[in-house]
Amino acid sequence: MNQPALQTDEVSVPTARRVAMRTLPTALVMAAGLPLVLWVQLLDSTGQARSYWWLAALVVVSALCLLVHHFARAPRPRLAPGVAPVQLKSTLASAARTGTVPQDPDVRVTVGVIACRGVETQTAAATIVVATVLSALVLPGNQWFAALGVAVAVVLVATLRTRHSWAYLRVLHNASRNGSEISASSSSSSARRA
Repeated sequence: MNQPALQTDEVSVPTARRVAMRTLPTALVMAAGLPLVLWVQLLDSTGQARSYWWLAALVVVSALCLLVHHFARAPRPRLAPGVAPVQLKSTLASAARTGTVPQDPDVRVTVGVIACRGVETQTAAATIVVATVLSALVLPGNQWFAALGVAVAVVLVATLRTRHSWAYLRVLHNASRNGSEISASSSSSSARRA
């Protein structure tokens, strides 16, 4: 590959768009799962709850979401062990402000992995809103207003927290395309490790 600074163990940090697109299969399972459980398990023909087996069905849908996510998520490098958590948050925020990525490749890649997780979280939060709306269509009632309000609040919080992740991944990949800053820092870190 042409981007050695973005690689660790032969896996590069994906773009934010790629992470979001690879999260869509999980989002589809999640968005369809809750309404399907409500439609099949929760109510019988009289509108009464059948049993508490719908809880087991929710666990199965959740497990299926995790399984789909495991196989569909965008491949990414592993976290570097020596990077401080305080350094990760400040790096995410500073990349959005300054438009630069850290010089240390371990920090750069680790923050990229954390940013990928943030994009996945935002996609999952948006899917919760879709699942709530679809559930309200399957089982109409006033109980969905509170659930929808909570889901929208979760999406807003996730969006506010994830904006730095999107910005960091954009800056990281723009810097790798330009090659100037990344290639200089990767050669100096390679010299340190040798």
